[in-house]
Amino acid sequence: MLAGRGDIQFNHSRAPHATGTMSELTQDASNPTGRVAQAGARCHWRLVRPCTGRQAARGTRFWERLKAFNASDGTNCSGSPPSGRHRRAWLVPLSLSIAAGALAVSATRQWSVTFDEGFHIVAGYSFWKTGDFRLLPDHPPLPGLLSALPLLPLDLKSPFTGHDWEHGDYWLLGQAFLAPPNDVDRIVFRARLPIVLLWLAGGWIVWAWSRKLFGGVGAAISATLYLFYPDLMAHGSLATTDAAVTVFFAAALFSWVRFLEKPTWGRCLLAAVSVAAVLLSKYSGLLIVPVLVLVTLVSWLQAWGRTGRCGHPERSGAKRRIWALPVHRPRADQMLRSPQHDSPHAHAAPLEGLSPHPPRRSETEEQRTLSSGVLLRLAALLFCLLFSWLAIWACFGFRFRAALDPPGESYSHMYLKHDVRDPRNGLSAEDRRLLLDKYGRDDLTVIRQLLHDRLLWGALLQWACDRHVLPEAYVYCLASTLSRAEGRAGYLMGEVSLSGWWYYFPVAAVLKTPAATLGAMLLALVAVAGSRRGTPPAPEAQPGSKRHLFLRNSLAVLLVFESVYWLASMAADLNIGHRHLLPVYPPLLVLCGGLGRWLGPPFRPGGLLVGVCLAGTVVTNLLTWPHYLSYFTELVGGRSRGWRYLSDSNIDWGQDTKFLKRYFDEHPRADVKLSYFGSADPAWYGLDLSYFEYTADLPFWQEPARGRRLADFTPGTYVYSITNLQGTYLADEFRTWNARLERMLREHEATLRAHLAGEPLPPGADPTALQDSLSRLYYLKLTSRLRGRTPDA
Repeated sequence: MLAGRGDIQFNHSRAPHATGTMSELTQDASNPTGRVAQAGARCHWRLVRPCTGRQAARGTRFWERLKAFNASDGTNCSGSPPSGRHRRAWLVPLSLSIAAGALAVSATRQWSVTFDEGFHIVAGYSFWKTGDFRLLPDHPPLPGLLSALPLLPLDLKSPFTGHDWEHGDYWLLGQAFLAPPNDVDRIVFRARLPIVLLWLAGGWIVWAWSRKLFGGVGAAISATLYLFYPDLMAHGSLATTDAAVTVFFAAALFSWVRFLEKPTWGRCLLAAVSVAAVLLSKYSGLLIVPVLVLVTLVSWLQAWGRTGRCGHPERSGAKRRIWALPVHRPRADQMLRSPQHDSPHAHAAPLEGLSPHPPRRSETEEQRTLSSGVLLRLAALLFCLLFSWLAIWACFGFRFRAALDPPGESYSHMYLKHDVRDPRNGLSAEDRRLLLDKYGRDDLTVIRQLLHDRLLWGALLQWACDRHVLPEAYVYCLASTLSRAEGRAGYLMGEVSLSGWWYYFPVAAVLKTPAATLGAMLLALVAVAGSRRGTPPAPEAQPGSKRHLFLRNSLAVLLVFESVYWLASMAADLNIGHRHLLPVYPPLLVLCGGLGRWLGPPFRPGGLLVGVCLAGTVVTNLLTWPHYLSYFTELVGGRSRGWRYLSDSNIDWGQDTKFLKRYFDEHPRADVKLSYFGSADPAWYGLDLSYFEYTADLPFWQEPARGRRLADFTPGTYVYSITNLQGTYLADEFRTWNARLERMLREHEATLRAHLAGEPLPPGADPTALQDSLSRLYYLKLTSRLRGRTPDA
């Protein structure tokens, strides 16, 4: 297009809209001030005098670096094929994935089985081995199926017989499965590997999304922040559902953005697969449905505002919104290029009458195009929902009943053992009458019993179950999830609440996010705000360019998703872990890729801040290894002081039993007493301890046949799980020691002392019950006193 030789310079400044014919835009190369404005790339090319020597070499190197920095989707801004350096861009996420994966795998081998992993693993194994889906307490089956896949080649002793199997007691089955003669460490490590690979795949999704938006440097920033985020790495190394739903949420959002960019059946099918995976990973994934609906509505409103009222936005002077739907325009170089002139050095003949803007269409044509685009998106959304519905049925083998056995041998689903109409539940006629009177209805079912205070959800799920709209296990587990979301104790900064706090997740996000990563997120908001003022987050993201159109669609999806998920989380009563907030981080870290513009030439002070944030995130991760699950920000003193702020899976999920064994191997102690929060048996790891009876509300802790040695209240070494020390799951009247409990303790001591002296007990008193009550009061008093004391180790 330009004749002669010379040094080509790139001007980052925003180019005005070019007008006139192409012959008027094309000038002779001999004119040193001549310019060619390309409507597609929106950049200025200026031909200057030739230069040689060091200046030419330095300019060439600068140009090559700039092209590599600007490249985002396999082409540079001139339309030439990508360089070899750009084709090797995948080496960056590969290197990051190898490093992060090595850290995660080496850390997870040092953790004991966590609280929820036992039933997730045994449930997934039962799906593969028996085709029975009764061991689903609160989650869909996909993560369990993935975790149990590496266990299939092993010769394991399965507990799928007997009373526990018939009643679907997943806690007992999980403990029986993760016990000798099975190799516990081998089972748990293998079950965690698929989730580790899935979490690493999420890093590639974040990298690909950010690369398409901000280029290679921005993609490296986003992938680094994602892969070295401690809490994402922690839950990405456990055989649970949180990492799976986080990755599938990111995949669904990214695939939907790509579909909005270029609606094709292939991209629609990819979005449908991702949405189905979200719905089969966790019931919070149901939020993907209103997110996609709202995005479709927003896109229609923005398109209607751009075309229905204002006509052509460029000529009507309508205000451009960065989240509006794209209006695709062919670039000038694309309109001029032909197969025989595909070389970047080929000359294009001037074409008269060719304008950078397509001819303005009539209002009827604009409305027809708008309507067809909206209908296409609605059809794609319906296709995603229909595909997800079929995928749910396929995952359950297109079978309604959860159990394979005849109804007389086992419950069709574990929750049916609570059905007042089933004679096998062991309820007496009086208990059945009391239940019916409590809920005030004669047609009491399990679903209505679980959702007695959510009439709409109860009626909807009961209808879905009666009409076989969804598999039985999926419906019952969704009902259980909605039921357990209320009345669950949560701990925050010394307080315990059953109704939760609206600010729980914002506070947890600050406490569990490294200060460096938090700083990168704040800087990313500044970068995005700068793009709204006319400085694009990447050189090619100029209005009308391909990257700018993709950026608008991405911001529309991210804005809607973040708003919906944050509002739903803050309105929820279930405040038991920062892990429930993990899906919001991949989109936020994608936006952090906009910081890449500050790392390019010329040097900017913001680039130094970006480098500090990246280095701080990586260093924090390395210093935290291998205690990623209990990480707390340096702003509150780190993990050594985090137990004062949060509990449960935020810091103590039973993962440190191996470290406890290592500690007592190095510091031998006699008469060690353990208050343990976890589903594993510490004896698996070689710990010979005595246990407090009142530690967790789990059935196997109450069975004396398990052979546990109960602790007494004599001098010794007391080991407490943080969750038990905080009293998170104790009843309100027993959490804090007070005068009433002290008076009750003295009365029980006096009564038992008199009984031992030969005096008769008061009428109706049972010595065993009195002894149990006295032991519980001793435990509550001890726990309350130790709560205010700094731990010794």
